[in-house]
Formats: sequence, structure tokens, C-alpha cells
Amino acid sequence: MRKLPLLFLVLGLLSFPSTSHAAWWSFLFPGLTTKAATTTPITPAIPADAPATTGISGSRVSNKPTVEELQERIAYLEQKLAEAEAVVAKAAAKTAAAAKPSAMASAPASAAPAGLSESAVRAKVMPALVTVQATSSGSGVVVDAQGHILTDAHTVWIQDSSNAVIGAAPEVKIAFQSGAQKTAKLVGIDEARDLAVYQLADKSASSYIKPVYDAGLSKGDAAYVASLPAANGISTGGQGFVAGTVSDKTASAVTVTTDIKPLDTGGALVNARGEFVGVPARSTCKVIEEMKNCLKYSVTAGVIRSTVPKLLAGMRLYKQMKNETAEEALVRGELQGVYGAVGESGLLNYAILNVTGNNSFDYFNGKLGTDVEGKIRKLYILKLKQIADSIYQAMDFLKQQAHDLDIFLVNESGSIASMGDYQRKVLAQIQAANAAKLREYQANVDLWSKRRNEYDSYQTRPEQASHDYLMEQGAIEESTAEYFKAERARILDLLSGESVNIF
Repeated sequence: MRKLPLLFLVLGLLSFPSTSHAAWWSFLFPGLTTKAATTTPITPAIPADAPATTGISGSRVSNKPTVEELQERIAYLEQKLAEAEAVVAKAAAKTAAAAKPSAMASAPASAAPAGLSESAVRAKVMPALVTVQATSSGSGVVVDAQGHILTDAHTVWIQDSSNAVIGAAPEVKIAFQSGAQKTAKLVGIDEARDLAVYQLADKSASSYIKPVYDAGLSKGDAAYVASLPAANGISTGGQGFVAGTVSDKTASAVTVTTDIKPLDTGGALVNARGEFVGVPARSTCKVIEEMKNCLKYSVTAGVIRSTVPKLLAGMRLYKQMKNETAEEALVRGELQGVYGAVGESGLLNYAILNVTGNNSFDYFNGKLGTDVEGKIRKLYILKLKQIADSIYQAMDFLKQQAHDLDIFLVNESGSIASMGDYQRKVLAQIQAANAAKLREYQANVDLWSKRRNEYDSYQTRPEQASHDYLMEQGAIEESTAEYFKAERARILDLLSGESVNIF
């Protein structure tokens, strides 16, 4: 921005007479003090840092400086302007710093703390890392004062001869950086997400990393990958503490890009305050084909806030349960039976189709106003009765499914008592939800039984059914389509995924 005015300055100085030159030069360079003169050459006082040119350092200043002299003086002027700007910026920063105490005093106590230095993050995080030794070895991270340790499931799982996962090590060795060793017992495992939780036998830990997952984390933020070497001594070709930047954040993962390859042994991905974000997956490297060398490493940590509480509660989730007990097989079979019956129910499908599409009441509603002889009214009542029958049957089907499941869970309470804590917890939640719906379905069955009788009575006295009444009843019946769709989706969600796969 300063180049254009200085160009005009050069042109002006080249065209001004000597007396004008002297006056202009003194104005622009107040450090070069001169005596007023009109035609006599002047000898200025020369600053120590002024450019050493013939026109300034010599005993005499030319009336008309050369281009080279002016270029030197322009460079000198730019330097002085830059110094002046630095002074102004420093003063502004000082003023802003002086205003900070009052602003901080009024800030809420819950304001997020500023990021720590890399060395401070390292000092906070590394003591909470451990080495987990089981079927293989890898890094683990202590996540609470009760000694719960989060690690990669593949470090602890047990496989059969076909490499299918059939369980996890019930107990593992834990090595701390201090050299101390302890044992930890299995709490939960999720094969699909490659996560496992163990708890130290003494159920306490002096150092841990607080989990916050991706709360407050944004693209461009600093993040760190912290890991320990494998206990078997095999190098993964990376470093144990690597700084990086968040390059992507989705609902399921946070990606951090680094210049240095981290260890591929699990561990912790943490934010700039040293708080736990997730367990890092293996690092990948982008390659320039011509150069065949890595530029950046990317490490992805799953956002696992919904999974860790379930693991802490004892969830043991496998892609395929191979070693289930007879009791687990019984429960799984019942849940899958209800799931299949509801998902494929012809009664639900028939009730939904009866009140949607071409079977809606739109045609009859448009004709009621011109129904002089009452023929449309009679057809309307007949249609209400026919659809009410299908709604009643669908409601009764849902009630029967809920009743059968409730009876099963009560009768098999002894078998359920022998299962794990998390399995019992899930079944208790299913039982409570099912009991509430059983009462709702029973009320709906009673309601639609009355409505069937009501519509049936109007068939012998159709003139007593007003047009408004008929249209209102038609709208009520049509609304049941959405009810049945929602209930089917709720039941299928309740009895699928983790709810079944834990057995």
C-alpha cells in the first residue's frame, strides 16, 4: 500500500527546484535537521542508521539527488514507517492487556480453559497411559479414578482356529511407565468398534485422562496422539507423542493430521487441554506417487461417547455370538421371534393399506354434500366399520405380542438372573417398555371394539350420522396408519442390534 505514494514522491523530488527539495526532505525526515536556506547547499545532521549515499554522507548535498539516492532514501523511509507501525501495535497490545483483568473478572467461572503447551499436555497425558498385555500387547488409557482402562479390543480378544472372535481375555497384565505392574479384569468389549474396557483389580488410579470426547473440538484445533511401545518390543515405526491438527470432524470420527507418524498401538487422542477424545486407529499416510514419500499422517479416533458408558456397564458385544449359553440362546430366540412376527405382520400391513392411498376417505368426503338420497352416507358407514375391524385386529396383534413377551420374561426370570449385569439391565429396560405398551395396546383394543359396535349401530339408522361426524371418524381412522408405522419401527429398534447381539 505504501509503494504508490512513494512513487509519486520520487517523481516530485526529481521535478522540484533545489529550495523545494530542501524543504520537502526536512519534512519527510525530521531526524535530518537542517538550517533554513534558499540557494545555499546544506549539510544535514545524519542519523546513525541512515543509508550511506553520496548525497547524505558526503560534505555536500546535491541540489537534485540521483535516482539511486532517492531509492536509498525511500528504503530508509519504509524502514522508519515499519518501525512506527511496530511501536503503535505494541502500544495497542499493551492497552488491550491492561483491559483483560476486568474482562476476565466478569467472565463466567465455567468458561473453557485455554489450551496448554505441548509439554504441559505431554506431562498430563503420559502418566495415564499403560501397556495392556494379553493375547498381544498395546496401549491403554486410564479414564477415571476407579481404574477403568480403555484399550483396543484386538489386543485382548480370543479367536478360534478360523480366526473368529469367541471372547476376550478375562484378566490382563497392566504395566505403568513407572515400572509398576498390576492386573485388570474384563468389564466390557465391543468387537465391531474394536474397544474394550478393563478395571484395575484395586479399582483405583492416581492418574487418568478425563473423557470429553469431541465436545468443543473444531476443525483446525490442536490435538495429540499419545501411545506407548508394544510390550513385545516390536517397533511400529512411529513416535509415542505426536502433535497434529484436527483436519476433519464428523458424527462418528475425528481425524487428526500430523507430520510425524504416531505409534500404531492404540492409546489416546487428546485435545489441547489434555482431555480424552478417543482411541486412535492406525495411522495412514498420503503419498506423492512421483516422490514415494509421506507428507502427512492421519489418525482417526472414533467419537465413542455412546459406547463407553455401555462398556463400563458391562456390555460384551460380538459380531457373531459363538459361545452363548443355553439361557442366552433362549432369550435371543424369543426376541428374534417377536422381531420377525412384527416385521412381517400381515395384519399391520392390511390396517395401514386400508386407510392410505386409494383407500382413503377423500372421495366420500367430496360427495357427502350432494348426497340427497343418503347412499354415500351408507357407504361411508360401511367403510368405517370395515376399516375399524382391521384396526382392531392389528391392535389386538400388538397386544398379544407384548403379552407373550411379558409372560416369557417373567417365566424365565431364573435364567435371566444367571446372565451378566449388562444383559440383565437391557432385558429390564425391554420389559419395562413392553409392559407400558401392553397397557396402551389393551386400551386401544377396548377403544376400537367400542367403535366397531358404534359404526355397526349406525348401519341400521344412517340418517343419525351427521356429515361432520363421519368426516371426523374418517380422519381418526386414517391417523392410525402413522401409529402402526411408528409402533412397528419402535419394536424393531427395541429388539434389534445390541439388544439381541449381547446374547
